[in-house]
Amino acid sequence: MAAHEFLKRTYLLSALLVVALGCLLGAGMECPMQAGDELPPDMDMEEEEEPKSVSFGKDIQPIFDTHCIRCHVNGGFANNSGIPLRLVEGVSHELLVGKFSVQNTDLFLVKPGDHLNSLLYLKISQDTPPVGRRMPWDAATVVTEEEIALIVTWINEGAVNN
Repeated sequence: MAAHEFLKRTYLLSALLVVALGCLLGAGMECPMQAGDELPPDMDMEEEEEPKSVSFGKDIQPIFDTHCIRCHVNGGFANNSGIPLRLVEGVSHELLVGKFSVQNTDLFLVKPGDHLNSLLYLKISQDTPPVGRRMPWDAATVVTEEEIALIVTWINEGAVNN
């Protein structure tokens, strides 16, 4: 259980005990809750829903399809320039995750759980990445902040192929 959940539950139980004790002792307190009453929604003790994870197939591959595959395909500019990274459906995940860059073999293309050390993130978010230039080259198809956020979340969630 997360610390904030523990504190929330402790606070809730303490508040209910104070009200109940006041009612029992007849301290003139009005008892706002009766047996069987439901807790207000913000004080519900059920576990919070896990945030939905980013789907590689539904969220990330479409970003590649929109911004990257003009150059990152067989015969594309990147491929003809000695960068064998293809970002087409069916092979992009395998060629990205846990693989080192051909431009700098000290850099992972995608390091699961660590977007700050993933060249994919650095190339789409920085004007001067550690190697090459910002992607995509075509300024008309700049990756949006929302798309970058999806990629960051996907990488930090472990860069799974789902």
